[in-house]
Amino acid sequence: MFDYQIIEFSKAFNPDANGEIFEPFPAFRILKFKNYRLEWILIPTGSAIPNSEFAFSYAKTQFQLGIRVIWIHQYFWENYPQLTQSRLLSLFKNRTRIHARQCKLTPVSKEQARHFLQQNHALGFSRASHFWGLIHLNQLVAVASFSGPRKMIHENPVFDSWEWERFASLEGTTVVGGMHKLLNHHLKTEKVQHLMSYADLAWGFGNAYSQLGFKLEGFRPAPLLAQVGNQLKLHTENSAETPIWLPGSLKFILDLRQHERI
Repeated sequence: MFDYQIIEFSKAFNPDANGEIFEPFPAFRILKFKNYRLEWILIPTGSAIPNSEFAFSYAKTQFQLGIRVIWIHQYFWENYPQLTQSRLLSLFKNRTRIHARQCKLTPVSKEQARHFLQQNHALGFSRASHFWGLIHLNQLVAVASFSGPRKMIHENPVFDSWEWERFASLEGTTVVGGMHKLLNHHLKTEKVQHLMSYADLAWGFGNAYSQLGFKLEGFRPAPLLAQVGNQLKLHTENSAETPIWLPGSLKFILDLRQHERI
């Protein structure tokens, strides 16, 4: 059972991470770390979705209590073990910390971004238009990618909106202030006034976006997926593969059209 593997993993790297198992939901288990105000919800492959907003409502309630909820699906634990374990370790501060002020900001090529994001972001690469990176001691340690501007033609007045598509730091590394530095550079360089982004609800309630001045706009349920080989594809009614339930994402908006950025 993969949930017991996770329990053993947590005990191995930190004896103080004495998680307790609870089973309040059918097919789900919760590993609670009281000393850290943290919960890992373990989702075995084949678990049925309770309802489309279950993850959002539960995570929001816990967030208001100061508890961070992480949703760990068996698919990612088994197919991306190194990346998943590194992100879990970061919750206990077991990472190298670099300050953004120690880093050089630079544009990176599409191929550089592709390689970095495939290695360091759970969703891999996306077809963005602008890529910025941070270099520390001649090593690329963080990458952010942004779409080009899109006209919001159904708005009055019409305006351009951009999307922040990806941010990732080097595995095992936290770049303190890295998101802020890359965001501000993109806003100033491209004269961006309206920016949207999506935070994966599986890894928290988007607190990093809130700290950067974004406002929570809404919740987007994840599409039902299926595992085909080692990849995820959309699940269809006639699909023979076991469906994979994911918690969805949060939509955040940074609207600077009427405000000066501090």
